[in-house]
Amino acid sequence: MLFKLKSAVKAILSIAALGISSAHAETLSIIHLNDLHANLVSHNEMVRYEQGNVVLETRGGIARIKTVIDQIRDDAQHSLLLNVGDTYHGGVEATYTHGNAIVEAVNALGIDVGVPGNWDFAYGPGVARERYGNGVPWFMKWRMEISDIHRPNFPNLAANVTYTKPFWNSGAPFLPATMIKTFGGIKIGIIGITSDIVPKMHKMLGEGFKFTSGMTAYLKLITDHSSNLKRQGVNAVVVMSELGIHKDYRLANNLDRGVVDIFFSAHTHELTYKPLESKSGALVVEAGSDAYLGHMDLTFEGGMLTDRHWKIYHITEDIQEDPELSRLVAIARAPFVEMKKPIKLPNPFHEYHLRQPITKILNTVNGQIDRTNVLESTFNNAFSDLLRKRGRTDIALAPGFRFDQPIASQRIVMEGNPVISGPITIEDVYRFFPIIQKIAVGNTTGARLRQQLEKNFTDVFSVDVFRQWGGWVPGISGLELEVDLSHTDGDRIISMKLSGKNDQISPDTVISLTGCTRPGEDNDVLCAFSGFKDREELTATDGAPLYNIDLFVEGIVNGEFKPVDRHNIRDLSNFPFWPKTAFVQPLEGIGN
Repeated sequence: MLFKLKSAVKAILSIAALGISSAHAETLSIIHLNDLHANLVSHNEMVRYEQGNVVLETRGGIARIKTVIDQIRDDAQHSLLLNVGDTYHGGVEATYTHGNAIVEAVNALGIDVGVPGNWDFAYGPGVARERYGNGVPWFMKWRMEISDIHRPNFPNLAANVTYTKPFWNSGAPFLPATMIKTFGGIKIGIIGITSDIVPKMHKMLGEGFKFTSGMTAYLKLITDHSSNLKRQGVNAVVVMSELGIHKDYRLANNLDRGVVDIFFSAHTHELTYKPLESKSGALVVEAGSDAYLGHMDLTFEGGMLTDRHWKIYHITEDIQEDPELSRLVAIARAPFVEMKKPIKLPNPFHEYHLRQPITKILNTVNGQIDRTNVLESTFNNAFSDLLRKRGRTDIALAPGFRFDQPIASQRIVMEGNPVISGPITIEDVYRFFPIIQKIAVGNTTGARLRQQLEKNFTDVFSVDVFRQWGGWVPGISGLELEVDLSHTDGDRIISMKLSGKNDQISPDTVISLTGCTRPGEDNDVLCAFSGFKDREELTATDGAPLYNIDLFVEGIVNGEFKPVDRHNIRDLSNFPFWPKTAFVQPLEGIGN
């Protein structure tokens, strides 16, 4: 009898063991789209391949993105499409409609969940509330020129933002922090984090919101939400983050093991062919921008995550366009291509109109222009030269945006067929300027200029990546800098000289500068740098304010915009920048 009982128990255990060992494996294909920046059509891109070679090629186009998404989904057992950051801002169509023009096309992609980016707040807090949140209270609308803001048809998350206005709603979440998606027998917990630099971009943009700040606070936020999701039985936790890959990688290295499985990053436009492996076990990936799609396969066996496989898709011109998306793109672009009447910028601070079709060719470029260098670039050099000449000042500074639309005058054969030449259109112009700014001049001292430039180097290169924010180093004209980027924050500049001068700029030297202004800034601010005196806005020939777009167009048309591959900044540390390294902005900063 005992023998029979033991045999029965053994049989049961054998069956159980067989069941566990042959547990059905399930695979979830997560599709990662980030930094669309309202790009509806294909555009030039400086493509760095995994081997390190860089080629100027045509990439992107939302109709081609849709085709690749559908192909992945057709082959997938389960799929999840993530849209991470900076969606509704960047192109002409979006700029002149508060992003409305591209909403229908984005909605047709079939996105499952999204996260707003810093530029999605750039139309102002009212538009952000109307597009993502609960709308603007009636008594606040009189201050904001907004109407009929189109909304995404998919949920968005932002664990790090709460309301501060109206006072009775203070502390309430702007958007849900997390969500759970179920696929077969698998539950995925998703934590969404938007950009934390919105208030730093401009004090007006963060009005009515509070953003989480600092690494310690983010580690707690992520850990708490992960614990809550795991109590609800999720099989894996992923973070959709618009903090940028530099901050996400730092967080992943400082979390406890097992808190997060994957960070899907955005904001920094970095392309990871191979996931970054962190000390906590979390993988960190970013899919460049709209020129690419990321694809992460998660394999589960017996409810356990057993494999993670990452792949990058290049959105090339040989990909067939999805017909329905092509139709929606044509509808969205029609008013800007056909131009039956001028289109007013929907901004209460600027009386500005688009008056020419965006496809109009202005001229050809003599040389290559791009912004694919964090320290200096041909575009920033050329535009800052244009600023200094127009302002007749000692130096000029041009904002160091990540945005660009690379143009080359030489004929470059791509993949045996397509050719990129040098014509530049109105649409190309707007791709270099995410916001429209007035041009102004002012004066400062050598000491103040040095202080502001040191601050910028900290913003870009600090080894404390949570001190980093904004874009890259500004374009500089008329100033020669010798720096050592390996030094500590606030101590990177070795010497400053005016171009053509041998003497060092002394602390009390008065320097004239041409830069830009934005509505609502203090009168001592130029290009987000403070401490300027006698600020004066420049005017165009018709007496209207001179804007960055107009100055660029004027320079292209009359041939004054001349790309120059010069080096105003000499770095004694000889840090190897992109494309020698995979990251345009150094992954862990530079310094001691």
